[in-house]
Amino acid sequence: MIMLTVFLRKFVNYANEDLVLSPTDSLFSDNDSMQLYYFEVFTKWLNGTDGYVSEGAGEAALRYLKQKPGQFVSFIQKDIESNSEVGYLNWQERIKGELGISYEDEEIKYMHLFRNKILDKCNTKEESEFIQLFFYEMIVSEPIKE
Repeated sequence: MIMLTVFLRKFVNYANEDLVLSPTDSLFSDNDSMQLYYFEVFTKWLNGTDGYVSEGAGEAALRYLKQKPGQFVSFIQKDIESNSEVGYLNWQERIKGELGISYEDEEIKYMHLFRNKILDKCNTKEESEFIQLFFYEMIVSEPIKE
């Protein structure tokens, strides 16, 4: 029910943490035929996350990107084509937020580290270039610390 509600862009406000965070579980489903759907739901769901939900979303987004960079590139490109860059920017924002929480004051160092690990898992030049750009945009948007 929550998947359909999120997909249809209806506001969801559940006190049940398992329901609220269910898009993160679905993102890692073994059901290959549903992967694109779960990705789309998760991407739409990212737009409405905040607080502790945003932290869970950022952790799941980074884990997904590390585990499935090729699938991420393919799916996010489809999302950009059909929904503009809102989903793309939300993925960046949540991953950047997760790195900021987990590696406070060292997030740029870890952006480079994770970018390099993810690039090692890319299978094509297109995937590598997309991941490079994805992280480059996050890195250059960071304020310079004095």
